Amino acid sequence: QPGGLQALQQHILHGGTALAATAAQAGQPGTGQPRHCIVVDSLSKLLDSFGTRAVGQWLHQLQCSAGTSSMLCAVHADLHPPAALSTLQYLASGTVQLQPLSQLERRLGVAPQQSASVASTGVAAVAGTQAHGRVAVRLKRRAGRVRAEAQLYRVLGGASPGAGAVAFWDVPAAMTT
Repeated sequence: QPGGLQALQQHILHGGTALAATAAQAGQPGTGQPRHCIVVDSLSKLLDSFGTRAVGQWLHQLQCSAGTSSMLCAVHADLHPPAALSTLQYLASGTVQLQPLSQLERRLGVAPQQSASVASTGVAAVAGTQAHGRVAVRLKRRAGRVRAEAQLYRVLGGASPGAGAVAFWDVPAAMTT
């Protein structure tokens, strides 16, 4: 185990941020302090430095803190073993995964169809162009049921006014069965 929970907490507290202390103190009953949304731009370095168990314990402590209203954490899935990702997914109430197109989708050249929904979102300009990938969203409900959705996406490039925007469209019905 690279460092353990105590080493991780010391790193967070003394590494220039007071994230854990702020979350623990904020939102305590009777203090009038607001609750916070905690955003961690990458758990990958923490996972490498302190191990899955310590990071999981730390995230759980933050989740249970009265000062935490919600958390958003990113992790580079391609850098970690499946067991580490499973631990993080277990703790998460939702996940968003960007995935490359499957071989079949690439071969078929999956593209948005010209439809009312595509036109209403302002992505009609990408009709006939191939998707860059798939975004899969899984949300856990309090009752334990999982809701899963998937859409295709394309990052718009070039010198057009919408360059850098992302267009989304539904996966064709033939690809979901």
